[in-house]
Amino acid sequence: MRKVLVSLCLILAMAFGFEAFAKRGGFSSGGSRSYKSSSPRRSSSPSRRSSTPRRARPSKPRTPKVKHTRSKVKANSKMDKKMAKKDKAAANKYGTKKKASQAYKKDLVNKNKYNSPTAPSKRPEHIPQNVTINNQVTKVSYGGFAGGGYGYGYYHNGIFMALAMDHMLMDATRMRMAGYGHWDAHGHPIYYQSSAGIVAGVVIGIIIVIIIVGVAVTIKD
Repeated sequence: MRKVLVSLCLILAMAFGFEAFAKRGGFSSGGSRSYKSSSPRRSSSPSRRSSTPRRARPSKPRTPKVKHTRSKVKANSKMDKKMAKKDKAAANKYGTKKKASQAYKKDLVNKNKYNSPTAPSKRPEHIPQNVTINNQVTKVSYGGFAGGGYGYGYYHNGIFMALAMDHMLMDATRMRMAGYGHWDAHGHPIYYQSSAGIVAGVVIGIIIVIIIVGVAVTIKD
């Protein structure tokens, strides 16, 4: 019985140690190392001295690369957590991808309204170059609407028409960056999972298996 308890303690210690190792990011490849001097050795006899000095090999800047990589990983991790927070908020607010898509398209239509007769200096990404009206490709341009206001639209029977919701360009990346959630093909929300969370789940699973095995051994004894 004592051997079983000792084995369980050792395995638990190894599991928590593995989790701490994973959170820290593993062994660092940019640790300090001692190198031997690359300068030429001095000979005791003056006849063997070379007139031209040997070039020393430049040391590789390993530490700056490691620092740059770590800062980049931290920045990406913060961005992922920020986007995950938006994904959960969108999933709770809209419930389905269809409702989130409709809300996003309405927002794009509202962004197509301007107060100036001059077009923006940069064409918005959600404005297409062409639209298909009655099986005919029509060019999208900037102008004034019949009901007032300015924006991007198309000419139909001599009247400048505003773009409808279905004419706006929309993809999963832009939708997610705008805060309307991250959804799969079936309309279910997708949540971000960090590597630390996955490792923690694996460790918890190992602990549960160890406890079950320990209880089984104890009952047999």
